[in-house]
Amino acid sequence: MINSYISRITKAYTWVSWMTKRLEQSWVVLLMAFAFAHGMIYALLIPLWQAPDEPMLYEYVALTAQLGRVPQSLDQNPALERQILQSLDQHNFWSYVLDTTPDRFPQTFTEATELFWMPRQVGGDPPAYFALAALAVRLVPNWGVDAQVTLLRLLNTTLIPALVLCAYAAAQELTVANPDSLIPFAVAAFVALHPMLTIIDSAIGNDGLANLLAGLICWLWLRMLRRGATWQQIAILGALILFGLTVKRTLLPYVVLICAAGIIALIVRIWRYSQIARIAGAVMAVGLAIALVAWGSTQLDRSAAWGWLGQRD
Repeated sequence: MINSYISRITKAYTWVSWMTKRLEQSWVVLLMAFAFAHGMIYALLIPLWQAPDEPMLYEYVALTAQLGRVPQSLDQNPALERQILQSLDQHNFWSYVLDTTPDRFPQTFTEATELFWMPRQVGGDPPAYFALAALAVRLVPNWGVDAQVTLLRLLNTTLIPALVLCAYAAAQELTVANPDSLIPFAVAAFVALHPMLTIIDSAIGNDGLANLLAGLICWLWLRMLRRGATWQQIAILGALILFGLTVKRTLLPYVVLICAAGIIALIVRIWRYSQIARIAGAVMAVGLAIALVAWGSTQLDRSAAWGWLGQRD
């Protein structure tokens, strides 16, 4: 009799846990849908060009589409500059950023930056995002500047739900010992509801793709730490990191952290062997660390686009 009650209670608990998990997953799907709608609102309601660096970011995309290659800092298109500046005038850009209307609207980016400092992105930011965005622009060559900017905003918005899912999956890896924990759902909700993250990820720029890649890297890294790594997972992780560095250099800390963890694991494994092996392992670890720091500093130096780290004239 007692065993029968215990069996029923166990089955009921199992069913409740199963239903809770299914409801949580359903809510996560709803959160993903909400995150997409959240991003759409910002993408469509924020006036064009009012997201950070949007005029110069669009120029990078448009130049890439026109040239069919990654543009360099010396590449310029006066006609494109005029089109962008005309759109800025039409959408009251100067009134928003200067609280006044200029007596004479600028005709070139040089004149524009004298009114309001906008660092040029061409020749500075890594090219992967801009090459991908240029493919979309090349599909609609007859669209005006405003329509292309809106299209690029909406395309970036489609990445936000995937970021929410990555956040949920990564948090699940941290709470596997407590399958009924609501922490994964809370993490996903935080990402979906975060206003600044949504504003940045729904605007033109490489931040949305970089954030998604960072989410994928975090999830895969936590999964490998918890369940053990396979060569296939290591290869995927390496590919994600390399691709991420061609999207945005802010992913460089992930390289540092993962390489540091790999060096520690290598030292721990080598430490079990002879004294010579220990010394060799320590020297190799120090050498790798120095090489990594040196390489990272050169990459950060390259981040200086036209006027980025210099003085304003």
